[in-house]
Amino acid sequence: MKELEEQLATLKTEMDSLYNLKKGLEVQIENKAAKAKQLQEKKSQLLSWVSELELMSKEKGDEISTIQKKMKDNEMNFTSRIEDLMTQVKILQLETVSLHSQNGKLKAGKQKEASAQAKGFKNQINVLQKELESLHSEKSHLK
Repeated sequence: MKELEEQLATLKTEMDSLYNLKKGLEVQIENKAAKAKQLQEKKSQLLSWVSELELMSKEKGDEISTIQKKMKDNEMNFTSRIEDLMTQVKILQLETVSLHSQNGKLKAGKQKEASAQAKGFKNQINVLQKELESLHSEKSHLK
């Protein structure tokens, strides 16, 4: 009978030890579950942040593409305008040479009129050349 009592006492001690171990493990499980929940929330926040950054990056990329396209369009427009002005300058120079030639053949009265017209063309050439220089300057600033 004494053996049974000793066995019973031993079993009770083991049961108490196992109960305490069970309680300790339950606390650890609760702590691990809370930590897992915190980590899951942190992960969700980080994923949201990454999504926001990706969206911002795409928007900035789109803005840069738009600006680059506008700059290319402006450069093409300036190049076209410069070519037009160069053509106009050449035409005016030819007209000036022609007028000088005609001027030499005209009589004294008409000579003054032709000279004034030549001066007008020269002034137009100067204005167009200044505009051309300005456009060249703007074009170089755009690059």
